[in-house]
Amino acid sequence: MVIAYLRVGTSNKELLEEQKDEIERYASNHDMNVDKWITDVTVDKGREDERNLARGLDRMQKGDSLISVSYTHLTLPTT
Repeated sequence: MVIAYLRVGTSNKELLEEQKDEIERYASNHDMNVDKWITDVTVDKGREDERNLARGLDRMQKGDSLISVSYTHLTLPTT
């Protein structure tokens, strides 16, 4: 399964679309099809522990792939 992860700091639809387009180009260039999209809109930094990414990572299995436009989007809180 190929999972794509989108993340923005506010509900900026343009930035979400830019990220989606970039991931779709990457997937196409690497002969991949995105099976699932995970999106997080982080408005309040105090709530980052509730991100959809954590739930998505918990459901991944061996052999699954995760695509994101930036590795900084993949950081999870340590507390």
